[in-house]
Amino acid sequence: MSTNFLLIGLGGTGCAVVRELKKSLYIEWRSRGNTGIPPEIYTFEEKMGGQLVTSKVATLSMDSNEADLEGQGERARKWRVFGETLSLGDREKVLINPTGIHKILDNLQRYTGVEPWVKEEIEFVRDITRGCSGPAGCNQIRRMGRLALANGKNIENVLSAISNRLNELSGKGGNVGAEIHIACT
Repeated sequence: MSTNFLLIGLGGTGCAVVRELKKSLYIEWRSRGNTGIPPEIYTFEEKMGGQLVTSKVATLSMDSNEADLEGQGERARKWRVFGETLSLGDREKVLINPTGIHKILDNLQRYTGVEPWVKEEIEFVRDITRGCSGPAGCNQIRRMGRLALANGKNIENVLSAISNRLNELSGKGGNVGAEIHIACT
């Protein structure tokens, strides 16, 4: 029997949950005698009720702050465990780039999925997005994060990353599908 799990961390808090889970997974992996570079997908086998159960756990972090995804700055020391620095592999992270979200506001009628939740507060949303110039984050402003997700190829990148992680979990003859858990505020 095999079970796959995918934990998706969305935003700063969600990515912190992923970081703490990865640290716990690494500790468990090491406690089972493994050494070397930690895997991007952890695989554990247990005998339960006379049956061998295989569990695979993958993570995916999505954020609009590139430095946080790279584990830089203040968050860098929180990625350390057993003297090792863990980090996210390229397939474990998605940058949701907020650059250019003003174009969505200027053409709101083209974004029918966005228009209903922003049209009544268009001036407020313009104010909070003014000056957004790069992947330095949406800074806990939920409306700005939603606009960033609708911006450019961000939604395609998110869907592609989720699909890739699910494919990696089921690869090499593994169980197809996964329990997906989302951590966010």
